[in-house]
Amino acid sequence: MDEQPDKQDKKTKDRSPNFPFISLAQAVERAKAFYDEERKGAAPVTRAAIHWKYSPNSSGLIQTVAAMKSYGLMVDEGSGAERRLRLTELALRIVLDTRPDSAERGEMLRRAALSPNVCSEVHANWPDGLPSDETLHHYLVLERSFAPPNALRAVKILKENQQLAKLSQGTSLSADSTVVDDSDSTEHDDIMESHAVTSSAPVDGNNYRTQAQRNVVVGARLRAPTLPFTEQVLDPDGNTVRLEFAVQPTEEMYEFLKDYIELRLKAMKRRATLTITGHAPTVTVTPTQPAETGSGPTRIGDVDIA
Repeated sequence: MDEQPDKQDKKTKDRSPNFPFISLAQAVERAKAFYDEERKGAAPVTRAAIHWKYSPNSSGLIQTVAAMKSYGLMVDEGSGAERRLRLTELALRIVLDTRPDSAERGEMLRRAALSPNVCSEVHANWPDGLPSDETLHHYLVLERSFAPPNALRAVKILKENQQLAKLSQGTSLSADSTVVDDSDSTEHDDIMESHAVTSSAPVDGNNYRTQAQRNVVVGARLRAPTLPFTEQVLDPDGNTVRLEFAVQPTEEMYEFLKDYIELRLKAMKRRATLTITGHAPTVTVTPTQPAETGSGPTRIGDVDIA
């Protein structure tokens, strides 16, 4: 009995963050196989197992479904005995676009490749192309707490996805299409236990970018309609913050946003003070020069809000 907690601790330590079980190319093949039989309709998981040549209770089926959802290619409808699977709009745009060298399909592939959290973080770390296998493996093990065998598999999939989605030249998403976010169900609810725990390992500032930089999500899921220029970051609590611009953002636009945010922060602090004390904050007005009788209105100088 005394050994049981130790075994449980070891099992927990060996877990890795969520990561797709298959590459994006394989996921697209699964999506096409599903579409060939079910079109745009939903079907039970057992039907997907037949289309993908898995046994109904196999771990491969469970992890493949989780990977499809991670890439944003599939969602759940219903639960329990009524649970069914359906291809997303993103999956349909990839599968049904057969145009040679389609730029739109290329962008949809990039969206899918960058949908899994770890994938988006890795490519935000190396926007001009992934590093060597050894460096990437080291990063996944030390910075993202992957078990070494799982890190090897993840490196292989990351490299394959980079080649398929052409992510090696710092390609960014234009976010001007109307792809909807179909992921209205719980993410990764079928991921095997060995891949079910996320991690927030400490950051080595000498070797990698800061955590704030790593949290820039290059390809996070977008809701339609979106504007031509979209930036997305995660706050310290993991919530998504999105900035949308109608035109290419300029330095002046960021300066405006900075001033606006500062004003919003001051307003929030004033509301917080009013809530806590029950009265409005004190406003102190300091004239820059004394008023002169008969010389017109007094000039108002600095305004301090206590």
